[in-house]
Amino acid sequence: MYPSNDQYTSEMAKFIELDARTAIKQGTAWIIGEFLGVGYWIKPGTQFDDHEFYELVKTGCHSDYQSTALKLFEVLEEFIPIEPHWYLSFFGILQEHRDKGLGSLLLKHTLEMIDACSQMAYLETFDVRNVPFYQRLGFEQFGMRVIDANLTVIIMNRPAR
Repeated sequence: MYPSNDQYTSEMAKFIELDARTAIKQGTAWIIGEFLGVGYWIKPGTQFDDHEFYELVKTGCHSDYQSTALKLFEVLEEFIPIEPHWYLSFFGILQEHRDKGLGSLLLKHTLEMIDACSQMAYLETFDVRNVPFYQRLGFEQFGMRVIDANLTVIIMNRPAR
């Protein structure tokens, strides 16, 4: 949704910051190592400030991509579970530290907490290569939408245990 990698990095950081602030306040922002990876979980019942998101789309997205960003937001809204759920809003491991088990280690901590509460977990991924990783952790794909030729979102949840 951005014309350059530099703009993508700069503007995506603003979107990620929205979720990071919430996860930090809730005590559900996790870091592994010296920022080798992070996971931001949002607790059940949390309400998001849609106005702040829309403002970022208007000011941060290149004008050619604003409609794509808004369409993505509408699709994501359509899949949000009704029942109480934990939302993995952001997750990432630095490229050079992937395939070493750090991602599983980072997620398992919170998944154990979620299981202890018998609640479900929910996430979106934009890379089909991530699906097997999440499936190994108990997530199931329950939706997929093509937003445009360059953007597909895969919706996954992990039933309560």
